[in-house]
Amino acid sequence: MRDNDVIKVIIAELRSQLPIYGLADVKVKQSYQPTQQAVSEERRIFIHKVANPQVGSGFIYNGNKRTQQFLKRATFQFDALAQQDPQDVNSLTASDIVTITADALQSYDSVRNLRANGVNIERVTDVRSIYFINDKDRHESSPSFDFIVSYQHEYEKEIPVITGINQNYYGV
Repeated sequence: MRDNDVIKVIIAELRSQLPIYGLADVKVKQSYQPTQQAVSEERRIFIHKVANPQVGSGFIYNGNKRTQQFLKRATFQFDALAQQDPQDVNSLTASDIVTITADALQSYDSVRNLRANGVNIERVTDVRSIYFINDKDRHESSPSFDFIVSYQHEYEKEIPVITGINQNYYGV
């Protein structure tokens, strides 16, 4: 699996789970796109890759084919933006949305679906609160958490077949 494969699996799973948790209107997007995107008033969750440590490797032999497997670990950061209406005390905050997202990713169904697609959850970190002043000079929250997963890269190579053995004896 490559970065985009892992991200597609995670985003697809989130899009299927968020409506179950009452967040059908929340958009899931990859942040740090190659082109600049406009600021939106919609509630959004963003994902981007933070780290990619190398874990280990191994070989599988099957006939004249050798598959080299590399175990990878990736840390993705999720953060959210949600305009809050001070008049509506029942509206979800960005922190609520991030917390629900973390819960959805750790749900039984998500764990099974991600694993079936080659992505194994290792850890979900604490939700961090970050505040900034937005483009309208208002204080806004952009909470985040890290989502650590493992997956594999595989490379297959055909090994030449041995056609003969030469044996030589040498005196000592």
